[in-house]
Amino acid sequence: MKILSVILAVLTGIAISFQISAQAPIVVNEKIVTMSKGDRPAFIVEIPEAISGNVKKSWTKLIRQNTKSKVLEENNEITIQNTQIDVISKNPINIFSAIYQADSTVKLVSLFEIDSSFFSFVGNLEDMNYERTYEGIIHFLHDFAVGEYIKAVEQEQKEIDKELKTFNSDLQKLVKQTESFQKKIKQNESDSLNAETQIISLGVDKERKQGEIDSKKESMSSIGGDKELQDEAKKHLKSLEKQRKKIEKEIVKLKENIVEYQTSNVELKRNIEENSKQKEELLNKIIEQKETVIMVLEKLNNIK
Repeated sequence: MKILSVILAVLTGIAISFQISAQAPIVVNEKIVTMSKGDRPAFIVEIPEAISGNVKKSWTKLIRQNTKSKVLEENNEITIQNTQIDVISKNPINIFSAIYQADSTVKLVSLFEIDSSFFSFVGNLEDMNYERTYEGIIHFLHDFAVGEYIKAVEQEQKEIDKELKTFNSDLQKLVKQTESFQKKIKQNESDSLNAETQIISLGVDKERKQGEIDSKKESMSSIGGDKELQDEAKKHLKSLEKQRKKIEKEIVKLKENIVEYQTSNVELKRNIEENSKQKEELLNKIIEQKETVIMVLEKLNNIK
């Protein structure tokens, strides 16, 4: 079958335009196209922002809702025999259509065969039956296109809302993370101050211990040659020196801790600064996204 291979002729530029918004009007065009039934008059409507697969699914459901006939698809052409669409005609209708993606829009091309004759857009509009069928086709396609356009914009809105929710969530994470960093900085400052206090206290202990050591050394010189007393004094002196070394190690460790606290705070402050930049970027994105939400809602409200 030949499906939409060539547009053979374009008749008088009859177009029914239903304004959706300044950017994306719904227009039903009328052209001669080549399909499986040859060169026939077709009604073509473009659906902005839609996806062909979604449109095909909706179109298939719509044209078979009042019939037991099956929808057939071959070579990208969708057909149904003896369907009933009262808005177009009280008689059974055969519909031959094709749906394809064209950039950011979906094109729906449809032929309507009524009483063994393809309905032509060249007819007598003063004929009540003709006018009723003609307007029925136009409004049938228009209403379908509007419905699909609304679905597409609603999906766009959902995606924008989802992205906005993600931005807000990321912002809250940064806020909490910054609060955690600030809390850690205060804790480090407190720990550092405590360490400095301990160092001062241990310094006093060290001096006192050194005094005990010096005193012990002086007393040992008066012991004389009493080996037992000498051994006892040496043992005591060794214990005092061990205690002093322990104090010195504690002081060294506390000083190292202070350096770690200070280093940590430098890194934490750098992280806070980076978070601040990221928060600013996210706030700008949130503002832009909210503006986009307003635009999409306005677009959605203008679809008619």
